[in-house]
Amino acid sequence: MSARIHTHTSNRAKPPPRAPPENKVVFKSVLESPYRIHWPSVPLNLQNTILARLLSVLEGVSEYNSARDKAHRDGKRVRRDSSVSRTKKKLKAHDGIAVQNDGISDLVVDNPSADTVAIHPKPPILEHVIVGINEVTRRLESQIRGLRTAVKVSSEGAHSLSDSRREIKVVFVCRDDIDPPLLISHIPHLIGTYNSARPSEPIKTVSLPKDSEGTLANAMGLRKAAVLAFDVDCPAIDEFQSLLQSISAIAAPWLTTGEQLVPTHIKQLRTTAPVDMKASKEQRIAGRKAAKQAKKGKSEAAVTI
Repeated sequence: MSARIHTHTSNRAKPPPRAPPENKVVFKSVLESPYRIHWPSVPLNLQNTILARLLSVLEGVSEYNSARDKAHRDGKRVRRDSSVSRTKKKLKAHDGIAVQNDGISDLVVDNPSADTVAIHPKPPILEHVIVGINEVTRRLESQIRGLRTAVKVSSEGAHSLSDSRREIKVVFVCRDDIDPPLLISHIPHLIGTYNSARPSEPIKTVSLPKDSEGTLANAMGLRKAAVLAFDVDCPAIDEFQSLLQSISAIAAPWLTTGEQLVPTHIKQLRTTAPVDMKASKEQRIAGRKAAKQAKKGKSEAAVTI
């Protein structure tokens, strides 16, 4: 009779010691800034509808921009070839070689894109569209400066100074396609500042769906189109009025209202921290020293070779 074998672990057996955890979960309190302006919330179906309407409004812009760029490149090539030809003639004349002027090389092309522009006329919508983060930012800053009445005193009397450019009415932003988001974090503050000073004629802000930047860029024949704006005289504004009514206008309330007590809003940020801070610091220092020594060894080996 064979002995009975027990394969299960005994209840009295001690489990192997576990390695102490390197990190522990900690919670840090974060105070939200009362001067932060949030982007307006736009439903996804409304974003897609507005994007489709934008593409229909921008129809024909891509062909015009592509033809204009091609004409510009052709003009540069003609001017470059003409300059090289004149340089060769000067060198030959300097060497005593007779040069016959055929009247072609010295021809200056003043408007090489005339035929191209005639084939692709400029769409009227381009007179009312502002494209690019920098261009839209400059226009918004100009509008904010225009809210302050500037007066120039002269011998004939005082008259106000105003910007002749048309004001922006709506801004379309491809938020999900911009990395880092810090590039457009100033736009809500500029629009909120303007809307607080002129609440009767606010600027609407629309966030477009993800991957819309490439779609807009293709529709306009550009490499990038992260931010796009229409001015007040844009004929396509009427097509967006019904869609923009449900989007709230952002504002900076602290610029218009009196002093008030802002309720404290504390967020708890869940993160991790080393259990032994001293050992973790020593480990980081040792790692940096080892990396520095390895880099130094590689450079010395390269010099030896």
